[in-house]
Amino acid sequence: MIRRFGLIFAGLILMCLSACQRGPDVTADEGLRIVEKYMAAVKAGDYDAALALCNPEYFGIRSADEWKLYFQYVRETMGPQEKVTLIQKVDDRRLSGRFLLFQYNIKWEKGFTKDSITIIDKINTNAPLKIFGHKIESSHLRQENS
Repeated sequence: MIRRFGLIFAGLILMCLSACQRGPDVTADEGLRIVEKYMAAVKAGDYDAALALCNPEYFGIRSADEWKLYFQYVRETMGPQEKVTLIQKVDDRRLSGRFLLFQYNIKWEKGFTKDSITIIDKINTNAPLKIFGHKIESSHLRQENS
């Protein structure tokens, strides 16, 4: 009787654990491909294509129109991009999902920015990966826009 109860309990635990798993496991490389598409679209000034790669939560801080204006402001302030260097890639798996962070140093004609782009891959979803956030830091940019 106790043995049967133990088997039933173990089976329930396994079912619960398998229910928490996302469908196909994504890789940091898939996230990097999305970020690279996003950055290429921003660099080309195709802000609609860039913002199409973003999760609706991305627009919690700025609306799509505000992001477009901000990207234009960065370009006008910093000049053309000269070099983009990936400096850090973080792949952090948590109980509630997976956090991907990509940090870049971008050399512009008039200085440098440090860009941090995040993707959150939540469990229990088969939704495609989307960008959740983008932070641009530079002493050349006004503080309220970072």
